[in-house]
Amino acid sequence: MAEFFKTGKGVDLEVLTSATLSKLEEIKDKTATGLSHIIETRKILDLKIDLKPSYLLVPKSGFYHAKSDLIIIDFGSLQLVSVGQGNPQSLSPSFSSLEEIMDRAYEKYSLELRSVQVLYSKSGEEWKTARQRGSSVQHILQPMDFSLQLAKCMVEKDTRMSRFKVSGELPLLHVKISDQKIQGVLDLVNSIPLPQSDSTPSTPTQKMLSLSEARPNVLGLQSTVLLDALETDSDGESYYMSVDEEHQPSVIEELTDVHFKFEVKAVLLELTRQADQENTLLALSVSQLGAEGKMRTYDLTITSYLRKVGLDYCEIRDSNNQPLHLISSSDKHGSDLLKVEYTKADINGPNFQTTFDNTEQNLKGPFQGAALSLVTQLYIYRGWSESRVL
Repeated sequence: MAEFFKTGKGVDLEVLTSATLSKLEEIKDKTATGLSHIIETRKILDLKIDLKPSYLLVPKSGFYHAKSDLIIIDFGSLQLVSVGQGNPQSLSPSFSSLEEIMDRAYEKYSLELRSVQVLYSKSGEEWKTARQRGSSVQHILQPMDFSLQLAKCMVEKDTRMSRFKVSGELPLLHVKISDQKIQGVLDLVNSIPLPQSDSTPSTPTQKMLSLSEARPNVLGLQSTVLLDALETDSDGESYYMSVDEEHQPSVIEELTDVHFKFEVKAVLLELTRQADQENTLLALSVSQLGAEGKMRTYDLTITSYLRKVGLDYCEIRDSNNQPLHLISSSDKHGSDLLKVEYTKADINGPNFQTTFDNTEQNLKGPFQGAALSLVTQLYIYRGWSESRVL
């Protein structure tokens, strides 16, 4: 055996290494060339949709007149455009890395929703002016912008690339509402009459009997003949379905179907007291609330996080004119106040026993506070479950 594996004269490890590296580079070039060919020969969809702002008026008592109280729901402007589809540039594998080519192998679209807002207007107030102004006493939901990036891969089956990529961002969600607005909105919703039905509906049993009696008479056939025909069709369908299922190849590759990421940069909820003017009573603020995950062939992973939360009582202020902090968390850069990781695995997956340790669902949530650090793990095994707190 030593003589069999012995290399010839003049052949050393460096020669073998260089030959192997050159072969790998050749395979990489072929892969890059194939992706470049797909990008250059694809059909281009240049999409541009621009919808102007539209709004919905909900009047008190359900009927609109000039002096009625209103809830104005402004849906904002919607714009959907394709990104980088206008003038495709030819790609050369020698001048572009494989990562850059893989990034270009996606059809990308951008969706933007701007100036979404909700207002409550009493009788005699100028809601049209307040809607155009952007911020007023009538606003419940301040003007909000939302952006969404969509990407579809041109290659159907590639373990290195996700079929779909979705990423969204909401810069600010600002809700400002007073006790009077809450009471007014509740009165307005309760004043809208609901439709009432006068006729008594027939029972499902009566409907089924009438249909079963009517159809055979209309067709001029016996009910037993119809039942026999239906049974024959269903048996044949199941037979062909079973034959097709037997000949279908089993999926052995772990493909990523969807890779998604959503983040809300800031959430501000203000509870105000409205007298001569609107004064903030409580202010709840949340920073960087988001979720990221991947949906693959045999598993699903989701990671949600919360960076910072605070609650201020604004009627009492200190010497520096700062509100009283009822709840505050650490603002250390890069640290998460709450992070929850959820994993769901398919029992038929090839890595169910090795990677996931026979665990169907795994929930892990560490909580980092000023004087509290709690880690909770929930395991759901095949056939039994266990909950542990560390």
